Amino acid sequence: MADLTTCYKLLNGLTDIDSTNFFVASINTLTTGNSCKLNKNHILNIRDANMFQNRVINFWNKLPECCVSRQYFEF
Repeated sequence: MADLTTCYKLLNGLTDIDSTNFFVASINTLTTGNSCKLNKNHILNIRDANMFQNRVINFWNKLPECCVSRQYFEF
C-alpha cells in the first residue's frame, strides 16, 4: 500500500522528486482500466525485479481510474 501511495504522489507532482526518474508513461491510448498506465522495463535479474519501480507497476496498471486520477481527491 505504501508503494502505491508513493507512486501516486510521484505521478501527480506531490513530491519534489521527478517521476521520470522512475516511470515511463505508456503511449498506448487503447488501454483498459486507468488512463495513466506505466511501461515496465525489461528485468535482467532478481535484484531488478525487487526495485520500487518494477514492484509497483503491475499493481498500478490494474487500478481503476478513480484511484489514479487526481481529480477525485481534490478538496
